[in-house]
Amino acid sequence: PQVAIARRGTPLFVGIHDQKASQSQLSEEEIQKELRYQATLSEIDGARGYLEWLVESENDPELRLKDPEEGGMTFADLIKQKAEEAKDPEKARAAAEAAGKSGGDIGLFGGTDEDPELAAPDLQETTYRPALREDLGSTVLLTGNVMDPSLLNILNNNIFGQTNVPNFKFTTIKALVDDVAAVKKGAISRQARYSGLLDKLVIEPASAVEPKVSASDLEGVTSWILQVDASESEKVLGEVAELANSVDALRNVVALVVGAEDMSSVPGADALVAAGGTVLAVGELYDGGKEGGYYHVGPLGPASGMTATEGQAPRMSKKMAYQLVAHSLAIESTSSSALGAYEYSPVALSKLGEPYLEEKFAERDDDGEFLPDEFKDVKMEGRLIRALRESGFTGIMELDVLLSKGIENF
Repeated sequence: PQVAIARRGTPLFVGIHDQKASQSQLSEEEIQKELRYQATLSEIDGARGYLEWLVESENDPELRLKDPEEGGMTFADLIKQKAEEAKDPEKARAAAEAAGKSGGDIGLFGGTDEDPELAAPDLQETTYRPALREDLGSTVLLTGNVMDPSLLNILNNNIFGQTNVPNFKFTTIKALVDDVAAVKKGAISRQARYSGLLDKLVIEPASAVEPKVSASDLEGVTSWILQVDASESEKVLGEVAELANSVDALRNVVALVVGAEDMSSVPGADALVAAGGTVLAVGELYDGGKEGGYYHVGPLGPASGMTATEGQAPRMSKKMAYQLVAHSLAIESTSSSALGAYEYSPVALSKLGEPYLEEKFAERDDDGEFLPDEFKDVKMEGRLIRALRESGFTGIMELDVLLSKGIENF
C-alpha cells in the first residue's frame, strides 16, 4: 500500500502568532506555554522522521538499526549522528554528491529535500510493507460472542470506502453460535447484502457440550477467531491450544480475552502462545466510542511508571477491539504472542499536550533532584500514533509499527 508522508511542519495555533504580540507584551506564563507547545510539536515531528526512516529503511539495509544490546544504534543515536554529519562541510558535500545533487538542503538520511521529478511540493510517495501472514486460507471460524459487525466487515474485505486487508481472501466465514436465529437477524443488514457478506457467512449452532468446538468443527478451517471471558480464560485457552496442536490445517488462532483487569498476565495465555496462537486481552468493552482514539497495545507484562489507563480500569470500544482482533490475524508480528490493549484514560490524554519533562522542562523534587517523566512512554506512544495517522498509515500498518518497531526503537 502507498503511504504519503507529509514533509511540511505542523503550524502553530496558539494565538500568540496571530496577535503578533511582542516579547515584552507577553507574560512569563504565556511564553512558557508557547515554548512547551512548540516543544511538543517538535516531538511529533520527530515521530514523523522516525516513520520516514522506517519507510526508507525498507529499501536500504544500511539504514536499518541493529539491536542496541548487540551494539546497534537507536533511532535517537542515528539522529545525533546525522546532525553531526550535517555540521561537517565535507561530509555534507559527499552526501549531496552521493545522491546525485550539487546543492540544496541535506535531508535527514542524505540527499536533498528537493526533487520535483519524484514528489509534489509537500508530499512524497513512500511504501511501508508490514509482514503479512501467508497461510490464512479460505475459511475462518468465529466462536464465542464475537459476531460483531465491525469484525465481519473487515473479514468480508469488500466494503466500499474501507481499506482492504491484502491477505484476507476468505470465501467462507463460519460462525458457531448459541442462538442461530438471533445472530442471523443481527447479521442480515442492507450493508451485509450489498457487500456480499451473506454469500460467505455460514451460521451454525454450537455444541452444547464444552468446549463447544470439536475437531470435526475445524475441518477445512485454517484460521480461528474466538472470544472468551477473562474468568474462563485458563480453561478455554488450554482447550483451544490442544485443538490447535491436533489439527494440522489450523494455522492461525486469535483469542480475544474480555474483562481482563490485570494486564500483566492472562491465565491460559502461555499454552495458546506455545501452540503458535495470539492472545489479545482487553478490559471492559463498550458500544460507541470516538473514531481513531488513542490506545495502547503491547506485550502483556507489568507496567512501568504511569500507564495509559491511569485513573480508570482498562476499557476499549467494541469497534476498536474487533478491529485490532482482525488486524492481529493479518500480520506476522502478532503470531505466538500475548498482547494487552486499552484506550487512554482522561488522565493519560491530558498528558499528551505536554512535552517530555526533560532538560529545560524537567521537574525537580524538594531536594533539587530531577524527577523522571512518569508519562514519557505514554507521550511517546501518543506522538507515534498521531504521526502514523497524519502520514496516512493504514490500521494494519499502525498495529505492525506499534508492535514490531514500537517506541523502543523510536
